[in-house]
Amino acid sequence: ANLEKPFSDITLGPLIGRGSFGDVFRGVHRRHDVAVKMFHGHNELMREARVIARLRHPGIVQLLGIVSHGSSLCLILELFHQGTLFSLLHGENGKAKRSPMPIPWATAIACDVANALEYAHSLIPSVIHLDIKSPNIMLFQNCQMKIIDWGAARERSGTYSTAGKSTLG
Repeated sequence: ANLEKPFSDITLGPLIGRGSFGDVFRGVHRRHDVAVKMFHGHNELMREARVIARLRHPGIVQLLGIVSHGSSLCLILELFHQGTLFSLLHGENGKAKRSPMPIPWATAIACDVANALEYAHSLIPSVIHLDIKSPNIMLFQNCQMKIIDWGAARERSGTYSTAGKSTLG
């Protein structure tokens, strides 16, 4: 499938996140709410796009398109309205005390993350996320989650103890 989309198909909304490689905006692509990740550098975008394009799992954010317009490069990704696991655990400001998460819910999220990572690691070559943390786990209804931010990910051949060279650099 052709992932390249015209810039005119996107309407950018408010900033919803910041990272070391770029900014994430709420957006609309062909009447669908999406996340639009704009990059500061072309290499970072292409690396993340190649990784996410390989990943097809219900626990991993899906890449919907790639847009280049002048010096602007961005990925169009699924948008989840429930926020991150970090914001659920710590509140929106990161400092508020929250009541403990119910054990069945915490267990379900942990299992979903483990299943998504097991899938990525089972590919040949394996995809290793390298930045799993609560801000990189997006939540939506019914305790479902998806792993986001695959910018630090690398493809590896072999196991950790006999890892080959990364195919993405």
